[in-house]
Amino acid sequence: MYNNQNFTYLNYFDWNLNESNVSEKKLKFFSKNFDFLVSSSRIEKTIKFSFKFAKQIIKSNISNLNKIHNLKLNTKTYEFLFLPWCYEVISHSYILWQIVTIYKSRNLKINKINLSTILSSQANFKSSSLMTNYWLLYKILNYKNIKYKKLKEIDYEPRRIFPRENFKSKIKSLFNFLRFVFKPRLVISDIGIPLFQEFLLNIKLGQVPIIFETSNIKLKKYDIKLRDKLSNYKKIKGKKNFVNFFKEIFPYIIPIEFLESFKELYNYSKDKKSAGNQQYKILTQNIYPNIRRAIMAKYIQNKSKLYILQHGGGYGTAKLNHGEIIEEYLADQFLSWGWLQKGKKVKKFFNVQSIRYRKIKKKKSKKIVIFFNTETNFFNKAGYWPIFNFQRISKNYAVKKIIKNLDHDKKNILTLRYHERGFRRSGININKKFFGKYLNYDNAVYHWSESISQNDLTIHENINGTSWLDTFSKGVPTLILVDERIYKIRREFKKYYEKLKEKNIIFTDPKKLANFINDNFKNINHYWTSRAIDSLRKKIVKQYCNKEDKPFEKLKRLLKDD
Repeated sequence: MYNNQNFTYLNYFDWNLNESNVSEKKLKFFSKNFDFLVSSSRIEKTIKFSFKFAKQIIKSNISNLNKIHNLKLNTKTYEFLFLPWCYEVISHSYILWQIVTIYKSRNLKINKINLSTILSSQANFKSSSLMTNYWLLYKILNYKNIKYKKLKEIDYEPRRIFPRENFKSKIKSLFNFLRFVFKPRLVISDIGIPLFQEFLLNIKLGQVPIIFETSNIKLKKYDIKLRDKLSNYKKIKGKKNFVNFFKEIFPYIIPIEFLESFKELYNYSKDKKSAGNQQYKILTQNIYPNIRRAIMAKYIQNKSKLYILQHGGGYGTAKLNHGEIIEEYLADQFLSWGWLQKGKKVKKFFNVQSIRYRKIKKKKSKKIVIFFNTETNFFNKAGYWPIFNFQRISKNYAVKKIIKNLDHDKKNILTLRYHERGFRRSGININKKFFGKYLNYDNAVYHWSESISQNDLTIHENINGTSWLDTFSKGVPTLILVDERIYKIRREFKKYYEKLKEKNIIFTDPKKLANFINDNFKNINHYWTSRAIDSLRKKIVKQYCNKEDKPFEKLKRLLKDD
């Protein structure tokens, strides 16, 4: 495995920055130099371009992919398989391309690059990976004939894709046998609730669950000769622009599970007799890197109806949300948490994830918690959130200003906490030295509802995230810090956004947020439950995080209605 400490960095990239080695002054330098990428118009342009180009490149490769797989899959099936991943890689690569184009005269130096292993699986080829950034950067520099310094290569150990066979896999195999006997018509997969509740939903719908079992499938080796057959690079003529560059590398970054191992995955089914021609209704909230998608593609090919659930915040509120764009495009029907978008395939629904939320048993304690969303040190796909490391650090400096301006007694009851899933995914720890060792820290050991129950006030630093919607829906006192240079709001959400600022729920100045706490914390529950704020909160919850008193019944009606 590689070690981040073994790498040195390009002098104008911010990958090596952290709270310990960069000042606010230096952060302003990076902000100035990356203005051309983080402007609202540029982000919007990158999102729209990446989405359009992703569809084009998938369509242009369908014929060759079908020849390789000896299949006749349609455009919708391939888009379901490739579009989420392809969009992310294009968006990410395009950002790198623009930086290199602008700063090509800055004496680029790359001390170490891994070329021994191309990150070819969805699980490994991700935008948050240092190795991914270096691999793409290497390709861009060579394509543009830009000189750089290259030293010793470092091997990369890929993550395991398929689970090992265990007791759970045997249980899944049993259900697959029952599936063969009873032939269910509904596929409910990863809808954001515990597996047991998902099981109960299937039973209430009068069927045995369809559970995807893949533990017996072995991932094949990366086959360069096979990929050469897919490559059209010799036929690509014209300018050395990003479009032609990506067309060249596309055959070599397709995930193994969707090339070398795809046919085995596609044909995998314990219910081969009916799965090949049966039409299902599919309900899911996860269309991203996931082995189950390769199996679900068979159902898409057979004209099964796809329902996609909203799975987080920023939908309907952010100026543009790539997840929303892709999911709404792929779905036969996209189920929102309560909002509508004119001219889109959006149906008002409810937050299905709320089924899993524990009831909050409020404890008598005067405490405050700050919820963090975790971003990585490396470039991310375009969007209205921190794309770059310097933006992540700037956000942390803003939180530090909140802490600095709190009265001493408020600091003593303050806890900093990362979102549990984001914390596990990123591996980034809260910098205790930066924020202060005297504070309380919660590395998401317990469920977020437990943190809420122990605190009288929650603070959030991401308006396009999920956490503030969660606390809003629970009726928990909530304050939000918003960096308006990063977060851009959709026109339909603007009226609520401005009212939240007016009512001192949203702040753009960390010092003013801290002063508000100093002056109002003693009576924060009284303030939060006032008629004006409670009415506003309920309106927002109904539209952007709607709850359902009888969720299973509503899901049942949705899936049984034609």
